[in-house]
Amino acid sequence: MELSIAALELEILTDFLDEALEHLEGIEEKILQLESAEDLEMVNSIFRPIHTIKGTASFLGLNDVKYLSHELETLLDDLRKKLISVSGELIDVLLDGIDTLAKMLAEVQNGMDNADNSTDPVTLLILDLYFADKIEDINELKHSGAATDEQQQDTVPPAGEMLTREELLSITYPMEMDLAFVEESREHLEELEQSFLALESSPDNLDLINDLFRGLHSIKGSAGVLVSTVESEEYRRKHPLTVFQTLAHAAEGMIQGARDSQTALKPEMIETLLLVVDRLGAMLTGFVETTPVPQDDELLDACNGRTQTIVQHDTSGISGQPAPVQRKNDAGVKFALANTLSQSLAATEAGLNDLTDANKQGAALSKIVRSLTMIIKVCNKADLDVHADNADSVLSLVNLLREGEKEGEESFLIVIGEAFASLQQPLLEYLEVGCSPPASPPQSTRTEKQDKTLPPVATHKIASVIKVPQERLDILMNLVGELIISKSSFPEIAREITVDHDLNDLGKRVKGAGDHVGRITDELQNIVMQMRMLPVGSVFSKFKRLVRDLSKKLDKKIALKFSGEETELDKTIIETLGDPMVHLIRNCADHALEGVAERQSVGKSDEGTILLKAYNQGQNVIIEIIDDGRGIDPQNIRVKAVEKGYLSLEELEKLDDQEVQNLIFRAGFSGAKEVSEVSGRGVGMDVVRTNVEQIGGTVSLSSTAGVGTTITITLPLTLAVSKGLEVKAAKHHYYLPLDYIIETVKIPPSLVRRHKDQQMVVIRKDLLPVFSLAALLDSSFIPANINTDNLELSLVVLNMNGKKAALIVDCFYTENEFVIKPLTGSLAKIPGLSGATITSSGKVILILDPLKLF
Repeated sequence: MELSIAALELEILTDFLDEALEHLEGIEEKILQLESAEDLEMVNSIFRPIHTIKGTASFLGLNDVKYLSHELETLLDDLRKKLISVSGELIDVLLDGIDTLAKMLAEVQNGMDNADNSTDPVTLLILDLYFADKIEDINELKHSGAATDEQQQDTVPPAGEMLTREELLSITYPMEMDLAFVEESREHLEELEQSFLALESSPDNLDLINDLFRGLHSIKGSAGVLVSTVESEEYRRKHPLTVFQTLAHAAEGMIQGARDSQTALKPEMIETLLLVVDRLGAMLTGFVETTPVPQDDELLDACNGRTQTIVQHDTSGISGQPAPVQRKNDAGVKFALANTLSQSLAATEAGLNDLTDANKQGAALSKIVRSLTMIIKVCNKADLDVHADNADSVLSLVNLLREGEKEGEESFLIVIGEAFASLQQPLLEYLEVGCSPPASPPQSTRTEKQDKTLPPVATHKIASVIKVPQERLDILMNLVGELIISKSSFPEIAREITVDHDLNDLGKRVKGAGDHVGRITDELQNIVMQMRMLPVGSVFSKFKRLVRDLSKKLDKKIALKFSGEETELDKTIIETLGDPMVHLIRNCADHALEGVAERQSVGKSDEGTILLKAYNQGQNVIIEIIDDGRGIDPQNIRVKAVEKGYLSLEELEKLDDQEVQNLIFRAGFSGAKEVSEVSGRGVGMDVVRTNVEQIGGTVSLSSTAGVGTTITITLPLTLAVSKGLEVKAAKHHYYLPLDYIIETVKIPPSLVRRHKDQQMVVIRKDLLPVFSLAALLDSSFIPANINTDNLELSLVVLNMNGKKAALIVDCFYTENEFVIKPLTGSLAKIPGLSGATITSSGKVILILDPLKLF
């Protein structure tokens, strides 16, 4: 068959093949173990990879793989529900199905290897494998244990019959499957929301519809797999994820209808699906917090109703009735049969060779029986009746050995070997003379098709991506931070050896070793940091839904635009950044942007714009929230500040317009003329500043009335390792973070002047207030009179959210990297301290927070 696939999806197909073959590896052993002991967990461990393969194969259009894996999945599901029981026949059917599935995947890989990648879409020529007999065997088994009408009834629990919190807490899921399910489902729901929002602007985008179907199908299937691990049938029926699964399935039906009928989803349908995403998110949260969220019957009915308005979607391949097997021509079928026959002969021969090993005899006998059964079926299909009878004779001999009647008789093994040789030789001659591969369509750029002998499953490519829990990355980053601190001890030791002990050669060797360790440490730090870095676009994209909903609620036209989404930040910072930005965007939409009529009256376009912009600046990442709204009137802020009693008129006179505008970050302050449902209570902007400062960042605002407002958030790349300047004040050492330092200077005391109650100094034409670090940290400390001609003052010039100041210290040393450790006890209550660190020499140094010093 031919498969056309977009060039961009080739990577997805490659990953799928890697993962699918990895899933199948070792599954044969699990099936054999199932034969000796029927175990629900073992059935689940076989079911899960088959389900995963089916879902992705459906998305990629690998219909044969999808149909066969679906039938195997339903067979295993019947086994889980105890509608059928484990038997030798069941084990044989499962093993045959897995073998065929592996062969199908190998054929897809061959098709990729021989495809012409210069075209888009890429056409893959994939050999058809005959598998209708596998479907027949599976259906025969399923029908033998068909469920009663009562067992097939809807299992969704009424709202009042869901599991209680105590019952949920009593359930233990294997291998932390619940944690993996929650994490993956949250990712899927976020992606679904973004895809639905994108679908509003391009409702006929088939790629988006396929993404939506795949996401809903995945979370539905994952919920089903997790519920299936619950032993109690009653608990499974009442489980909140059964409700979750039902709603996801209803939404999936809407998408399926759009896919099959090529019908664009209408706005009201997308609105319903967005409500489904919200509800599924609430259900997921309820599952995590063991507070079950019941089914929303109205929403479920809406999904089912809207599905009917699209089209009655095709359920072939899902209802258990397989679609017809695709074949190109009789030559292709003949070659497929011959290919199966060749491999079955090879498998039988390998099994006979293993019979002499007592440890392998059980598995070998099962393999021989499967292979001989397949040879009989193929011979019957190919009208090779004589050979089929011979194969049946060999199978009878093997069954005698399997049943123990001839166990341990070497002579009997020889008889079986001779009987198989009599079968094998004529069949090999038949394969060599009578069968050849079907002709492929001519293709000038396509390489000649190689021999179609299928590679074993074990030859698959190793997956190149490994998932690692974040906790392990955090531990690794902490260790790297400690290593960075330790590397700084080498120069000090080298100096001590050279200067104090006059061992120049040894000192050079220690310094060289330290330089080498330093290079390796720096490289390790870069790699670990890259592992933790995520693009800020992962935060930006979440606000599309927020702006969409605000636009409708406020009856405004609002466009959300992005710039620099690829800019990367530490994952910890990104996770903390979400809430502050929600406050800022809500304020932009409610206060800053005008309604349509007001914008028209001042000559602006009907649609207001919010731009989220990110870029790197030195060791920091800058995020700007820019709007083209009405801006902030400084005079309005001054009036509000006096009315609320925050500042006096005299204090306001000392502030310029930008400093006045930044008053909105004070707790309880709001410049809004009225309180709305969205904002205006004065409890948002101070929270923004607090949250940003907690992750080592700063936030500032600049605005022009009538033009718009820009809010700037400055963030460190990472929280794990920081740089600071070591300073000394009142005989104690501290670190000042470099992010706040403009420069260090030494000046004569005579340059310091007192203005009213504040000492001031002019540095590079800037008039700066001067503070003593010792006095700021200890109010009882009385600094010496600095207005003498015998002293030189050491000053550190700081910039804190646009406010500059000069800090007097006893002396300053070098810049160093440090790892912040949180303070506890009484130290945590001292204002102006953000943490502590331990140097390579074992000295504890406190880390200052300039924002809280003044």
